[in-house]
Amino acid sequence: MHKNLVLKDHKERFGTYPKIFAADKNYYTDMDDVAYWEKRVATFAVGKKGKRNASETAREHSDSFRDAQRFRAGSEGSISVLKRVFGLRRCFAKKFKSFASSIGSLVFCHNMVNLATG
Repeated sequence: MHKNLVLKDHKERFGTYPKIFAADKNYYTDMDDVAYWEKRVATFAVGKKGKRNASETAREHSDSFRDAQRFRAGSEGSISVLKRVFGLRRCFAKKFKSFASSIGSLVFCHNMVNLATG
């Protein structure tokens, strides 16, 4: 029933669930599933699809929910810039070290541009 494989994988790798989990509405299944994960994750910020009742609206307007969603949006925005401006569309690296250095170089360039223009 509770099929959030991302959270289950996180617990297997690190021994505990994350304190904050934010995702888009595609991760939503039902409010029973949300209640299950809210017992295990301090801030489970996955919005409900469709109409909301008063308690569901209050949950999605809480400060912790909104902060988690803002952080997620900022992360996705940074990835979008890396893809659009710095050419992170395809990585031809054949091994993990090469892949990691390629991504690290792109992130470094992005940070340098932010410092220069900020």
